[in-house]
Amino acid sequence: MEYNKRRVGTITMGITLIILGILILYSLFNKTFNFTLVIRFAPVILIALGVEILVQYFFVKQGKIKYDILSIFLCGILIFGSLGFAVAAPFLEYISPERQRKELEIRQEFDQEVAERLNEFSFVRDAYTSMSLNYTFPDDITWNTASKYCEYSSISVQLCSFPESKEEFAGLADQVRKALVDLPLNNTRIEITSLAKDTAKQGEVYQYSITLRGNYSKNKTIDQMVDSVDMYVSDHDYDYEEDYEF
Repeated sequence: MEYNKRRVGTITMGITLIILGILILYSLFNKTFNFTLVIRFAPVILIALGVEILVQYFFVKQGKIKYDILSIFLCGILIFGSLGFAVAAPFLEYISPERQRKELEIRQEFDQEVAERLNEFSFVRDAYTSMSLNYTFPDDITWNTASKYCEYSSISVQLCSFPESKEEFAGLADQVRKALVDLPLNNTRIEITSLAKDTAKQGEVYQYSITLRGNYSKNKTIDQMVDSVDMYVSDHDYDYEEDYEF
C-alpha cells in the first residue's frame, strides 16, 4: 500500500506571508508603526511550524510526513528580506536627494545669517560655519525651526589682527559673541581666534583663542571672558600667563 506524502511547512509559511504582507501594507499608511516588534515576535513562526508538525503527526494518520524544505527556505528569505526592506524604507526616504538639497539650503542660510551679523565688524577677517541635522528632520523644516533637529553646529571666526593683550582680544570676542549669541540654533559652538603673530623663534607663532559652548559660556562677564582666553603656540603648547610679554 502506497501512502500519500503530506508536506509540512507550507501552511505555516503561507499564513506568515499573509500576515507579513498585511503588516507591511499597514506600515505604508502608519509611519509610526514599529517593525522591531514584528522582529521580536519572529520566533512565533517556529512555534507555528512545530504545531503544524505535531498536528500532522498525531491527528493525520495516513500518509508520510515530508518537510517542504524548499518552501521553508524561500519563504524565509522572503520574510526577512521583506522585513529588512520595510525597516530600511524610512531611512532610505531620509537620504533622498530632495532632503539632501533641503539640508544644504539650511546650511547656506546658517552661513548667510552669520555673515550678515558679522559684516559690521571691520576687525573680523573671516568666518566659517558647520552644522549637521538629524536624519529625522521633517520636509517642511526651515532655518527658524532647524534648532530642534540640529545635532551639531559651530562657528569659527578669525580676527584681522593680533591684539596687544588678552583684555583687548576679549573685548573684540565679546562683540562677536553678542552678535551671534541669539542665533536660533541651540548650543552652537563659537570659536574666535586672532591673527597669528611671529615670535623670536623661527617657525613659531602665538595666537589668542577663546571657545564658547553652551549657555554658561555665552553669558560670561567680560572678566570671565578674559580668564577664558587661551594663548596658542604653533607647537601645540599653551601659555596661560597673563603677564606674558613678547
